[in-house]
Amino acid sequence: MKKLKIFLDASAISNLYQDNMPNEMADMKTLWNMIEQGEYEMVFSTLVEHELSRIADPQKNAIIKDYIDQIGCEPCELTTEMEDIANLIIKHGILKQKDYNDCMHIACAMVTGCDCLVSYNFDDINNVKTMKGVRTISLLQGYGDIDIVTAASLIKKGDKK
Repeated sequence: MKKLKIFLDASAISNLYQDNMPNEMADMKTLWNMIEQGEYEMVFSTLVEHELSRIADPQKNAIIKDYIDQIGCEPCELTTEMEDIANLIIKHGILKQKDYNDCMHIACAMVTGCDCLVSYNFDDINNVKTMKGVRTISLLQGYGDIDIVTAASLIKKGDKK
């Protein structure tokens, strides 16, 4: 079976150290271990890297950076193709101009051929309206099917430690 390719946005990666959300933190740590073990192929972008670098808490910032360094995954560069997709998402009213970075996360996941986008941004990305619109644009633009999920959706029962 083909290994799933997953895009992690900043809200997902930041949950690796999120004491006020212990269940989500545990799920992300389990998913991260699965990525390290090669069960999933991980993608994140330079935009995600930039967003994570702006975490105000220096301890959390250092811990998140250590996680990323341990996995050895380089962020993908943003392209004009991704900008075009982000603008389509806005043009079709799926998200607003103020959500441009979120549109770029979605576009990056599409263009890099990800099967899933992992996000805890329920206001803008991980909700039914956005999921339906993104899936429609992705299919119409020839990128294939993409799901927007939380880490819990990718963890098989019994994988939590």
